[in-house]
Amino acid sequence: MVNTHGAFFMIDINLLKHCVSVDIETTGTDERVHGIISIGAKLFTGDEDEFYRELVIPDYCEYDPIALRVNGESEAALRARTSPEYATPLQALLELFEFCSKHEVGVIIGKNPGFDSRYLKHVWRLNGGNEDNFNKILTYRVLDWSSFIIPLLLYKGYTIPIEGFGNVDLARILKIPDEAQPHIAINGARYNVNCTKHVLKMYDESS
Repeated sequence: MVNTHGAFFMIDINLLKHCVSVDIETTGTDERVHGIISIGAKLFTGDEDEFYRELVIPDYCEYDPIALRVNGESEAALRARTSPEYATPLQALLELFEFCSKHEVGVIIGKNPGFDSRYLKHVWRLNGGNEDNFNKILTYRVLDWSSFIIPLLLYKGYTIPIEGFGNVDLARILKIPDEAQPHIAINGARYNVNCTKHVLKMYDESS
């Protein structure tokens, strides 16, 4: 990232043409017992097309009150969801696959993207899917946009706090508003794109 004179290279957003911002909202943090409420995806370059789907919650799923507070959802409303108005988890995942294949994107960039990828893979496996086939669409090589900013912060003399940087800390550093509340998957996907572009802009301004 740094040349021999210590200046940062200019970064072209089009280098992320095979990347996609994916965000999910869930009834809790454990994919084994919780379910996906919604899935959102947005491209980093070119086409402004987006993907958003709200899901039926399987009967076996549990509901974490803290997660529902973050999502602004109620257990009763989520339990009342039915198909075809809402997609089944497998249907939503297949539609996401179609979106990614159409736009030739496969590397997820997000905030803690391993969480989203893990949940989606769990849905795939529950429905008899092979993980290798999943990885052909959405690679396991996920990228966390918040890690992009660390070299720049070190370059600018920031000390990484012992607890790490939270979402609010990063929003302050990037000088952008916090993600809108309550959390909705498509807004999360858009926020990831916005944050990534701001990080790259900061590199450009430091060159």
